[in-house]
Amino acid sequence: MKIPKIIATASLAFVALTVSAQDKADLDFQKMAQIQTYQVKQSVNGITPDQEKKILTIEQSFTQAMQQAHATSEGDRNAMHNQSVQLHNDRDMRMKSILTASQYAQYQKMEAANRSLAMQKDGPVK
Repeated sequence: MKIPKIIATASLAFVALTVSAQDKADLDFQKMAQIQTYQVKQSVNGITPDQEKKILTIEQSFTQAMQQAHATSEGDRNAMHNQSVQLHNDRDMRMKSILTASQYAQYQKMEAANRSLAMQKDGPVK
């Protein structure tokens, strides 16, 4: 039963990311961070209130950095991809430091589902 919930929350995040890319003025990084934190909380079992606060801080930093990277990439898809990969890796390292091993494995599954959805939408970077 957990897999449909993961797919549903991944879809929610994917839609939110699409909306953000289409109209950043309407969906600021704070709202995006809250959506991503909610997705983690729904997809990963046993998130404590302390972990939730830390996740929100990580997501705020991540979404703000992603918006900055998008703004400075000047339409260069490869540059944006390279910056995105680094930002994702940094976020994942920070998440790993606050989640248990079991929680981190669940987080990785959630992220894999998100990447799969993004690949279906955007295709590989050329």
